[in-house]
Amino acid sequence: MKKICYVCALFILFLYPIHVGGQTPESYMIDGFVSHARTYQLDSEAQTASDLASFYGYAIEPMSILNALPLTDDPNTGFVGYYDDAPSLPPNSYGVYQEPLAEVLQAQGIPAIGLASLGMDGLKNYLRSGIPVMCWVIGQTQSGNAISYTPSSGKTTIVAQYMNTVTVVGYDGQNITIWDNGQKYNRPIAEFESSWSVLGYRSLVIDNFTEIASASIEPAAQNRDWWNDSLDDWWQADKNIPDPQGWNSELGKSDFGIVPEVTPDFSWSDETFDEDYSNWFWYSEENAGDTSFDNASQPVSDFGDFSSYEGMVPASASVTGFVGYPQSYTLDCETRSAVDLAAFYGITIDPMDFLSRLPKSDDPNEGFVGNYWDPRGRIPPASYGVYQGPVAELLQQYGLPAVGYKNYTWEQLRKEIASGRPVMAWVAGNTEAGTPVSYTPSNGNTTKVVPYQHTVVVIGYDEMNVTIQDGGQKYTRNINTFLLSWQTLENRVIIVR
Repeated sequence: MKKICYVCALFILFLYPIHVGGQTPESYMIDGFVSHARTYQLDSEAQTASDLASFYGYAIEPMSILNALPLTDDPNTGFVGYYDDAPSLPPNSYGVYQEPLAEVLQAQGIPAIGLASLGMDGLKNYLRSGIPVMCWVIGQTQSGNAISYTPSSGKTTIVAQYMNTVTVVGYDGQNITIWDNGQKYNRPIAEFESSWSVLGYRSLVIDNFTEIASASIEPAAQNRDWWNDSLDDWWQADKNIPDPQGWNSELGKSDFGIVPEVTPDFSWSDETFDEDYSNWFWYSEENAGDTSFDNASQPVSDFGDFSSYEGMVPASASVTGFVGYPQSYTLDCETRSAVDLAAFYGITIDPMDFLSRLPKSDDPNEGFVGNYWDPRGRIPPASYGVYQGPVAELLQQYGLPAVGYKNYTWEQLRKEIASGRPVMAWVAGNTEAGTPVSYTPSNGNTTKVVPYQHTVVVIGYDEMNVTIQDGGQKYTRNINTFLLSWQTLENRVIIVR
């Protein structure tokens, strides 16, 4: 009898594996999220965004979001129509897509990011990180038909009848769990993906990777000793160095007038002018005559270490915990760097899956040029590689809020490293000097290319050198050598917000 019981028990365990804490690799559920019913026929995006912000402790009313959205005939740039109209298709009343909505939230200090073509892998990665995902679907997550629409801007986009937004908070092996208009329900994964894919897997998330440039800093009296009684020292300020907008023509002047001594009881904001001192560069009195950025970036003064202050770049910094692996093919450096970058943020990507999903093109700004197994050292239209735009877009589909830039600055790169964020960079060869060549692909958009185009990940710097992870190798290069190699392809990077 006991043997039969043991066999039965083993059979039951085989059929029903134990779930620790209700979470397994095949399931995940975010607790504590609540949605509310919308007030108007076309305010689902505003209500969903408001609920998403509320989950993180931000208070913003749907009507405030609606009022802040620009009115336009293109849902990619603003709200189409009026929120109290019946649902229709553009140019009639329709709604808004992720980017304008994210910008409105960002303006309120809410770290939102709009994502195009996120995909199921990216969705699950966000959910496993405890991040609810706002998704653009059809109706109550039902099937629908994509329709091409060309607004007055001439930029054709996809629209669909009964466009709606929902918040995804969980999944298991069969279903996706959704909050929609105050109701919580499940949809089979295939049905959800079918509905979500109609408008191109559009999404919006709020997460800690995103920086908000307008975020204010705390009063100095609370966390920094800006005043030094023993040295009778004080600080002056200027908002832009250099000052392209002419906001402050003289050091220490703003809407406040001449900046006073920064004593511990100094007020950082002035409600009369709706201005504060966030993101200003500060100078000690003894250096007030030299308003160069490098002077503003001095990490140490009579006050002590200011390296953590926003705007200040320390003399040296490094990222810990980054691991790189060797390339598998001659021309898969972009994939290797991107996959390693994602792994640093806890997102696992299969390199071959990533490589196979990169778009193909004869323009490296639009897709991978050639074959990844061909010899190195060629330039397009021969096998070459890919630039930052397509790589960043594909990383977003895996759930990593990556952004590609061209003409990034050395100061910007150092600030990323000082903030603990590695930077993927395009260089020549093994971070050495290269000779760029102008190349015009079939689309007519001339770009710069270089033999032995390559990507590395910058993980540190000091006053003399830059620390680089190049596949499975880590080495340093003199700053001037790095800058010379980096500028060959116009200072291209990928950062993670």
